[in-house]
Amino acid sequence: MKIINAICSNFLPAWIIILLITVSCTKYDNPGGDFEEYEESIDTTIHRKVLWINIEGAVGEEVKKVMPPTIESLLSHSKYTWTGLSENSTSDATTWASLVTGLNMDKHRIVDETFIPSTSLNNTQNNLPFFPSVFYNINEVNPAMKTLTVSSWNPLADVLFAHADTKVDVSSDEEVRDAMIEQLENSDPDLALATFRNVLEAGKEEGFSAENTGYVEAINRTDGYINDILEAMRSRENFSRENWLVIITSNHGGKENNYGGSSAEERNTFNIFYHPDYSSQEMGGKRILTTRFDQNLKAVVDDQGTYSHFNNPEMTVEFFMRLNPDEDGDYTFNNWDKILGKNRWGIYRKQSNTRIYMEGDGWTIEEPINNSFIDGKWHHMAVSMAINRSANMQVVKMYYDGAQVLSKEFPDAVDFYEDSWSVNGELTIGGTYVYFNLADLRIWDTALSAFQIAENACLLEIEPTHREYEHLIGYWPMQEEASVLVNEIVDRPAVEMVNDTTYFSSSPNNLPCDFGANSINVENTTIVPQVYYWLGLSINSDWNLDREPFLDRFELEVENF
Repeated sequence: MKIINAICSNFLPAWIIILLITVSCTKYDNPGGDFEEYEESIDTTIHRKVLWINIEGAVGEEVKKVMPPTIESLLSHSKYTWTGLSENSTSDATTWASLVTGLNMDKHRIVDETFIPSTSLNNTQNNLPFFPSVFYNINEVNPAMKTLTVSSWNPLADVLFAHADTKVDVSSDEEVRDAMIEQLENSDPDLALATFRNVLEAGKEEGFSAENTGYVEAINRTDGYINDILEAMRSRENFSRENWLVIITSNHGGKENNYGGSSAEERNTFNIFYHPDYSSQEMGGKRILTTRFDQNLKAVVDDQGTYSHFNNPEMTVEFFMRLNPDEDGDYTFNNWDKILGKNRWGIYRKQSNTRIYMEGDGWTIEEPINNSFIDGKWHHMAVSMAINRSANMQVVKMYYDGAQVLSKEFPDAVDFYEDSWSVNGELTIGGTYVYFNLADLRIWDTALSAFQIAENACLLEIEPTHREYEHLIGYWPMQEEASVLVNEIVDRPAVEMVNDTTYFSSSPNNLPCDFGANSINVENTTIVPQVYYWLGLSINSDWNLDREPFLDRFELEVENF
């Protein structure tokens, strides 16, 4: 107002001064501010996470007998099994390597606590295989995801857990519990893995059995730790926006006071996949009982004409086989290693492929299945032969997993019936430098149709009601832990082991057949694929995983997947 008065008194006429004063003193209504409403952005994304807890030395069937309360409370919303299967070697190092890489011991070749893969003496360049852990792969695929491990076993933490973003090393199971609770309260892992060892120590001290008080007490004490960790998970500040899969496993079992071997009790594990939306389902996959062949184990069938003179010039040979890698983890063998056959026909491994070979007077048939049997899984193979005399033609067909992969006609080979197939002598299996497991060997005196072979490729047992059973002239399920394997066809010769030592084991049925969700086999190598699946990570073929995700079968059960 002083400024206006000064200007007015010096320069302006009186009427203008009166007008300025009037205007300057007039009051106007001050309208309220018109503010737009501001809403803070809220993250509504549901984040998938995995809590993985392992109980070392927990025998699946023994945990089932104890049935600790926390584990029992999870089963109504879990896919679970008490008959999980570990490797034939049940050492801590081997089983843990399979757990966190998703590869069987034939690939990762870790056998002791050095965690250095073993190689053959022929590996002069010392090329050690490297198979990354789940922590390494997650970091490579999605570095934004965070992984956490809590363990009291230093060799495990220092090597197999080396690529975890956060490693917490403690000295007891109680500290494992406390550290995991603290991490769940104060950090944000996408994969959190804790492992407990008290059950293992109790088994070594008193025996891996529910009849031993100390073993039972250790199971129940660990079960209480698991309950505390689950409570911490559910109490997380952002739990409502998180979608947790809880996995509880054991890496191996034990027998009496020991473990490390291949007995059923030592290999028996349990596995639980819990989610509050899951319905309850016990998984009890079928096993394939099998004999492992290599240069140290050979079997023969005393075939003096038994499979030589058929009612008609037709034949089909079929079997289930799992090829095992050599000492360096490779599937490339020698130039000609026989899998099975006679002296003028056979199925061979020639370097990197499997071949059928037949030989007559002045002619041979040699046909490969390229890059077959290189994944450590079970596969079905069949070869059929039929001679058309009127056309002076022989037709040979090969099938892999029920699908025809070869059909060839060979003219001027009609002497095959009188010659190659009629050669007397032993039918041999193994005994060469190719390593394989064999089961359900069948020989028919007819050329089975493509439809029938496709059906047989998923039949682990041939019943007398089979439509072609009358043509089955040799059938060895090979499921006896013995040196003589019975031929199911009456008055036909058995398979006899030449060597004193036999390699007999139970193997999960991982044939590429849909046997239903209740037939899922769970092994140590099965866990990591489920982790990748739940976290939404695509599995890279270069990882060479032995198993695939199966939880995707139950995806529709999860409301916010």
